[in-house]
Amino acid sequence: SIDPAHSLQDSLAGFEGLDNLKTLEINAEKSLEKFKGKHQKTLRTIASRGTFLDNEDISNFLSLSMPGLDEVMGIIDVIEFLKSSGCDMVVLDTAPTGHTLRFLGLPEMIRKWLKALDSMLAKHRYMKMLYARKYEKDEVDNFLEEMFKDIKGLSRLLQDCAKCEFVPVMVLEKLVIQETVRLLASLEKHGIQSKNIIINRVYEYSGCPLCKSKRLQQEKLLEEAGCFLDKYNLIKVPLYCDEIQGIHALNEYGKNLELIWRNAGDTGNGYGLRVTGYELNSQLVTRNPQHETGIEYQVSSNVHRTPSSFTVDKAQILLVGGKGGVGKTTLSCALALQTRCADFSRKILLVSTDPAHSLSDCLGINIGEEGKVVYDNLDAVEINAEKEFEYLKNLYSAEIKDMFNSILEGSMIDVKFDQDVMERLLDFSPPGLDEVMALTKIIDYIEEERYDVFILDTAPTGHLIRFLELPELIEGWLRTFFTIFLKYKSILRAPKLKNYLVKISKTIKKLRRILVDTEKTLFLPVSIPTEMALEETKDLIHAMRRLGIYYPAIFLNMVVPYSTCNVCADIRRNQEQTVKEYYKVFTEEKVHIVFHCDKEPIGLAELKDLSLKIFK
Repeated sequence: SIDPAHSLQDSLAGFEGLDNLKTLEINAEKSLEKFKGKHQKTLRTIASRGTFLDNEDISNFLSLSMPGLDEVMGIIDVIEFLKSSGCDMVVLDTAPTGHTLRFLGLPEMIRKWLKALDSMLAKHRYMKMLYARKYEKDEVDNFLEEMFKDIKGLSRLLQDCAKCEFVPVMVLEKLVIQETVRLLASLEKHGIQSKNIIINRVYEYSGCPLCKSKRLQQEKLLEEAGCFLDKYNLIKVPLYCDEIQGIHALNEYGKNLELIWRNAGDTGNGYGLRVTGYELNSQLVTRNPQHETGIEYQVSSNVHRTPSSFTVDKAQILLVGGKGGVGKTTLSCALALQTRCADFSRKILLVSTDPAHSLSDCLGINIGEEGKVVYDNLDAVEINAEKEFEYLKNLYSAEIKDMFNSILEGSMIDVKFDQDVMERLLDFSPPGLDEVMALTKIIDYIEEERYDVFILDTAPTGHLIRFLELPELIEGWLRTFFTIFLKYKSILRAPKLKNYLVKISKTIKKLRRILVDTEKTLFLPVSIPTEMALEETKDLIHAMRRLGIYYPAIFLNMVVPYSTCNVCADIRRNQEQTVKEYYKVFTEEKVHIVFHCDKEPIGLAELKDLSLKIFK
C-alpha cells in the first residue's frame, strides 16, 4: 500500500500472509529515516561541495520533514523492492486519483532532483580537473549514477505494456466515471498501459424501487460513458451484500473476480467495448427475509434534522473530509447550499483542495481555477496549485537573476556554476508543494476578507491529515530559511522573496490559530457503514484530536433505509452491526445518518433537495 491512509491490514482483518504473498504498508517516516541512514553522508557531501552552506545549515535542512514524503518514499521503496525482494509480481494499492497521478509523475520529478544534484557537483569536478588535471569518480558519483539508473529502469517498467498494467476500479456513478475518464487520459500521457477496468458494485437485481432505479441508472450511465471507455475491457463485478473482509471472503471474491475476468476475455490490444457481467447472484447475494430485523437507528428521530450540537453560526472554516468514495464532495456542496440559505448576509466560498477536483461535476457548473459565482452569496473555486507555484517560481527566478547581476556588476568573476545551482534549487520542490500552495491560496482568501465562511472539500484521509499538518511543517521550513537569510545577508539579497516568505509566515500563524479555535473551525467527518471505513474514521478522528481541531458530528452516509427487498434487507442487516460499532466508538459525537439516495444527487436542484433532507 502506498496510500498514507493504509487499509491493507483492515481488509485482510489481521491476516499476516502466505508463503508466496507478502504484504507491506509503506511507512514514509521510517522509510525516510532508513534512506537518510544509508545515504546521509553522500547527501552532506553533495551539499557541502555544491553550496556555500556549512555543516550546521546542511543538518538543519536534512532534519526537515517534506510534504509529499509518502509518494517519494513510496517510489523509492518500490524500486528497492523490485531490485532486492525476488518477487515475480508487485501489486500496488494506490492512493485516490489525484495523489496516484502525482505518484506516477514522480520518476520525472526525481530525475530533475538528480540533475540538480549533479549540477551542484559540476563546480567541484571542474576545479579538480583544473588543478589536478584529472577527476576520478567517488561514492557520490556512484550514488547519482545508481539513482539515475534505478529511476530510468522504473520509468521503462511502468511504460512496458508486457510487464505493467494499471487497473482502474470504479463504480457506476457520474462523478466517479468523470474522474476515471480524466485518470485514463493522464495515464495515456504518462505512457502507462490500461486495458481492463473493474466496475464494482453493479446492481443485477430489481427487487425494489431502490434496486430497480439503481440498475436503470447504472445501465444509462454505462451507455453514456461508452464513447470514452470503448477501447477498454469493462469487467462488471456484481453488488455484494456482505463486506469483503478477511482471508476467506477475499479468497471467494478473488475466485469470482478471476472467473468474471476470464469470461470478459481480452482482445489482445484492449480495444473494443466488452461489458461483461455474469449471473453470480445466487452465490453473491444472500436473500433471507428472516435476517430483516426492522431495527430503527438511534437517531431515527433526527434523520432529517441537524444534531443540536452541530452549529455553523460562528464558524469561519468548515472542513469536510473522510475516506475516498464516501460522498465528501456531495455533502460539501449540500452544506454550502444550506449555509447560504441559513443566512443570506454571509458570503460563502466553497473550495476544493483535492488534486482530483469534482466540484464542477457535482454542481453541474464549470467552476475552474478562476472560480464561479453559484449564487449571490455563494462562490466556488477549484484551486490550481500548480499555477500558484508558478508565481513563486517566477518570483524566485527573478530575484536570483537580480542578485547575481548586482554581485557581478563590473566584475570579471565567473560564477556560472553557483548561479546554475541557485536557479535549480526550486527543482528540489517536493511533490506535496501543491498542498502548500493550496494552503497559501486559502490564506489569501482569508486575508482579503471577502468571505465570511469557507467550506473545504478536502482530499481523502491520508492527504487531508498531511494538509492540516502543513502549517507546523511550513513554519519549520520558514525558520530555517530565515536563519540562512540572516546568516548570509551580504550574499542573499532577495527582498521580494523575503517579504513574500514573511507574509506567508504571519498568515500561517493566523491560520493555525483559526484551525484550533472551536468557534471558528469545525471538521465534519463523512463515513459509510463498513468496517474498513470505520477503522479509517478512527484514525482520522485520532489525528483531529492530536491537531486540536473540533469535530461536533459524524455524517454516516449511504445507509440503506428499511425495506422488504431481500437485497436491501441483507445490506441493511450488515450495515446495522457496523452502525452500532460507530455508536460505541464515538460516544461524544453525534452520529448523523444520511440515507442512501435512489438517485445520484448531481446539479443544484438535486443538491438543494438533499441539503433540505439532511440539514432542515
